Amino acid sequence: MVRNFFADLKRHDLGPNFHERNYEGTFTERFMTEPLWGVGTTAPYGHDGRSPSLEDVILRHGGEATVQRDAFAGLSRASKNMVLSFLGSLVLFPPDDTASNLQPINPAAPRFPQNGHGAIALTVIFNDPTDVE
Repeated sequence: MVRNFFADLKRHDLGPNFHERNYEGTFTERFMTEPLWGVGTTAPYGHDGRSPSLEDVILRHGGEATVQRDAFAGLSRASKNMVLSFLGSLVLFPPDDTASNLQPINPAAPRFPQNGHGAIALTVIFNDPTDVE
């Protein structure tokens, strides 16, 4: 089971702020819902990258998302910040870690866990001592 995916994988009309003019003069008006999985690490936002922040992209919504946009816009600043903080926490990998740690974690390293948290040792993977360069 996938957790925290946060998408319905359906196409929606998000209003004219998201519509795109195609080469032949038609418009694309419906876009597939992107999962929020990793949204904290994927700025800029929107399928076209025209929204520099999460708040901007939320407020840019219209069409089928007008009710949700208006609900967010009506929140107090403190409540908006809580929503934005939650969205910002949805990162693909924590900033101080990697998907795979081949070097051991060293809690005695200076500034641990910022440094000394482990790293991918690429030389172990790619260096072949029998290969004469």
